[in-house]
Amino acid sequence: PANRVCVCMLLLASTAAHSSFFAQSAHLTQHHRVASAPSCTAVLDAPYREAEYDPEAADRFFRARPLVALRRAAEIAFLSAGFVGKVLADKQLGREEAMVDRRSEELLQLVTRLGVTAIKVGQVLSIRPDLLPAPYAKGLEKLQDSVQPFPAALGREIIERELSIRIEDVFSAFSAEPVAAASIGQVYRGTLRASGEEVAIKVQRPSVLHDVALDLFMLRF
Repeated sequence: PANRVCVCMLLLASTAAHSSFFAQSAHLTQHHRVASAPSCTAVLDAPYREAEYDPEAADRFFRARPLVALRRAAEIAFLSAGFVGKVLADKQLGREEAMVDRRSEELLQLVTRLGVTAIKVGQVLSIRPDLLPAPYAKGLEKLQDSVQPFPAALGREIIERELSIRIEDVFSAFSAEPVAAASIGQVYRGTLRASGEEVAIKVQRPSVLHDVALDLFMLRF
């Protein structure tokens, strides 16, 4: 089991190097998809537009920015090393079964911290107990419907900027916090001021295209 965990962690680390599913109520009949962009900081450029994956463009883009890839590699190594070391120590000390619940929770935290690409891989591994020991796969099941949201204020800012509106002008009611969050974005509930219709507003995580493009570039590299 420890070997399988380490192999899967290398997969996560290398891959952490994406379609989300949002829990929406049946009566929410309309939604706006908002493009990603960070708040109050410089927008992170991406090598291609959404739904236009271009590995050659990514190769040119990130090779011209080698420090970006180096920083990401260092981040992955730093975040992953502690967990992998603990799993190997458990194997050597014969305490794998005693520590499995703790390591499962630590794996969930690690995958979440590694970002959107790792979360998508974790979601796949959560239904593959043939690749990952069952307790670890079960822990990753939380990634299917319980991903940490990004700050609500940032989500509201993205909506206003991308749709060129003020939320108070368009919505008579708007949820203070997201009603659902997944790997790529999160959803808010609102009521349109003009018609009274309840809607779901889906907001993409900031810089998600850049981050995924970088991870896929590193995987190919």
